[in-house]
Amino acid sequence: MQFTRATEYAALGVLHLSTLEPGVVVSTEEIARQRKVPAKFLAGVTRDLVRAGIVNAHRGRNGGVSLALPPVEITLRDVYEAVEGQMHVADCMRPQSRCTRLGECALTEVWRRLQDRLLEELAGVTFESLAAMEKERCDGQCEPAADGDGSGQDAP
Repeated sequence: MQFTRATEYAALGVLHLSTLEPGVVVSTEEIARQRKVPAKFLAGVTRDLVRAGIVNAHRGRNGGVSLALPPVEITLRDVYEAVEGQMHVADCMRPQSRCTRLGECALTEVWRRLQDRLLEELAGVTFESLAAMEKERCDGQCEPAADGDGSGQDAP
């Protein structure tokens, strides 16, 4: 199993916003530049995050995005489901599955346990914890965050 680039880029965008002061608005282009991801792709997945209520979109000259919730209230599961929808580790786990072996196949129970465990793990990882982990790992060596004024200029 592998997460899509859309989920990865969405998580990187939320992580970036989680490292900023609450309420700071930054352009998706600036996030893309600092996180080294394609700006158009990030803008697309950001719309999913806005629809899910994870990110706020701000229009206008100084527009951009900001977190709609505190990082402690946003989990990797939230971001995954905002982009991908409900998780199904195997086709037979989908409600509309046409698998003819449901109920008799031993794999179904394994897939169900695996899916439940994975969702539990994703729900246990907050963006507050990820931001703290990133800060610790960077130890002042990472590129500084933008000033958040939407200008695309780094803070002095």
